[in-house]
Amino acid sequence: MPARQVGMCASCAATQLRTPPASATRLRTLAPLTICANAGSAVRNSVLGEKGVRNSVLGEKGVRNRVPSESSSSSDVASSIWQRVPRTSTSRSSCPTTWTSSGSGSLFPTRTEGTSHMNMQEAMAARHTVRKFDGRPLDDQKLAALEGRVELLNHEHGTHMVLVHDDGHAFGALLRMTLARGVRDYVALMGPEDGSLDETLGWCSSDLMLHAQILGLNSWWVGGTFSRGGASRAAGMAQGEKLVGIVCVGHGLEQGRPHRSKRVDQVSSYAGEEPEWFRAGVEAALLAPTAINRQAFMLEGSGHTVHASYAPGALAGVDLGIVRHHFELGAGRENFDWA
Repeated sequence: MPARQVGMCASCAATQLRTPPASATRLRTLAPLTICANAGSAVRNSVLGEKGVRNSVLGEKGVRNRVPSESSSSSDVASSIWQRVPRTSTSRSSCPTTWTSSGSGSLFPTRTEGTSHMNMQEAMAARHTVRKFDGRPLDDQKLAALEGRVELLNHEHGTHMVLVHDDGHAFGALLRMTLARGVRDYVALMGPEDGSLDETLGWCSSDLMLHAQILGLNSWWVGGTFSRGGASRAAGMAQGEKLVGIVCVGHGLEQGRPHRSKRVDQVSSYAGEEPEWFRAGVEAALLAPTAINRQAFMLEGSGHTVHASYAPGALAGVDLGIVRHHFELGAGRENFDWA
C-alpha cells in the first residue's frame, strides 16, 4: 500500500504551485480542523482544493521571535522546575487543544479547564524517546491535530515538513523488525536548504514532539538510521530542499525512560545574580533530546539577553534549535531576548 501524505508547505498549498508526485502519496481527506486561541486569534480552517492540495486560510498568526547530583536524570530535573515555570492561563474551549498566545506571540497549548490535556511544560517532563511502537493506526482526530500543527509551523517558518501516514518505507526490513518496530507514521523534516534550516527544523521538531505527547502519542527523533530515499519520496521532497531527519509518532510499546543529565552549572552561566526565569529555562533545556544525549550546549545570560551555542558535531544545528525551544518554554519567552 502506498503511503499517504498528510499536509504540505502552507505557502505552496496556498498558491497551488505544486502537487504531490503521482507516484508518491495520496493526501488523506480529513475533516476541517480549527485551532483556537483566546479571543479567536490564530484561527485556521482547512479545506481540500480541486487538485487534492490542502489550502489553508490563516487568521492572525502567532509569530516566534527568533527566534542535582553530578549526573542526575531528566526526571530529577523535571521535578525541580515546574513549580517555578511561568504558566499561561487556561480557557474554556470545545476544541481538544486550546492554543493560547503568550506575550511574544508564540502559540503554546495549555490545559483546558475540566480536561486532562497537559500543557507544553508538562509535556517536556513527560516526553521520553520511544523507538518501538505497537503499529496501531492513528485516529483521524489525532492525524488532523498533527497535520494542523505541521501546517501552522510551515507557514510561520517557511519549511516544508510533511506528515506521512501509514508508510513502511522509512526503515529497512531489518530495522523494522528490530530497532524501529511498528513505525507507520512520521513527519519528514524538510525545507529549502540554507544556513539556518537545521536550527529552524530543530525548533519545529521539538514543538511537534511535545504536541504529540499532549495528544497521548510517543515520538522518536531519527537523524541517521532511516532510509532517506524512501522518506523523501514518500514526502514528495522538491528540488533544492533538504531532508534533515524524521520524527516518528505513534503509540509506544512503552513510555520511554529519563536520560542521564548534566548539571545546570555545566551547561550555563549568568553574569551576576541568576534570575529564576533563567534557571528554569536551563533546567527545561536539560530535558531536550539531543543526538546521542551529548547535551553539548552552553546558555550564557546577562540581564535580559541570552546567548545559546552548541559544540560542533553531527546535527549540532538541529540540537541547538531543540534546546532553544525548550529554553523558551521554561524561561517564558517574554522574559528575555536571544543575543
